Amino acid sequence: MPIYLIFLFGKPTKKYTVLFYAVFSAAFLLNLITGQKRWCCLNSIGTIFFAGFFSTGNIRISLVSKTGKRLAFISFILLFILIPFQYMIQYPGISYQDGLIAVANRLGGEVTRTLQLHFHIYPDIFPHLYGASSSFTNIFTGKDVILDPGRVIRGYIAFGDITDGTGSWNAAFIGTAWADFGYFGVVVQSIMVVFLLSYYHQWFVKSRKTPSVLGTYIALSMSTFFLSEGNFLTTLFSFGLGLNFLFYLMLRKSHSIKRKQRLVESIAK
Repeated sequence: MPIYLIFLFGKPTKKYTVLFYAVFSAAFLLNLITGQKRWCCLNSIGTIFFAGFFSTGNIRISLVSKTGKRLAFISFILLFILIPFQYMIQYPGISYQDGLIAVANRLGGEVTRTLQLHFHIYPDIFPHLYGASSSFTNIFTGKDVILDPGRVIRGYIAFGDITDGTGSWNAAFIGTAWADFGYFGVVVQSIMVVFLLSYYHQWFVKSRKTPSVLGTYIALSMSTFFLSEGNFLTTLFSFGLGLNFLFYLMLRKSHSIKRKQRLVESIAK
């Protein structure tokens, strides 16, 4: 979010354009070097959304439009070139074809397969966690250990050791909701997600497309990706689905206070 706001509030002069792409390139290369595939995707797609919003202020993107064609091109580069080669770097010795298969499995089957394992493991093998999957809920439950279901399931099936921390088999937020509270967690969190995304959509449609609104909406759009990766509360507080909007509200309140102060000063004069 701060990357986009830097550019938007800078009133796109050449200086701010260079600053934006410099920050973007540094973040992209850092994620590329460290093998963070998701951040490379989000940074790239977010930049395309940013360009479309900035030029049109429209949330609808047609594939025949300039923004739509750019998005299709970036998606092609990510799916058929960048991500397969990242898998080849991550797993030395595999071929390009193996990299493509890994991409297809990750996008098309990984979440579904892992989600099934959540329902199989909890509570038949391990009891429901009752909030222990999140450090946030641990504040209220008094638990000290964070038991991420994705790590527990991977450790149990692949290594027979639930404390193995070398990786995680992520599923949608539904999986973690089930691991925590069963059907009650699935229903309640699903309702919360629907309400939250609907609220953000209506807020953006009705808002004047100021730099802060555009930047916030792009950041929120990218944050929704993590709902397919795991914990709803983690997405809300750690990955920005809630904090980005709170930051926007604080920013708007700060500007409102400054405007009132300037108005009072002008009246006093």
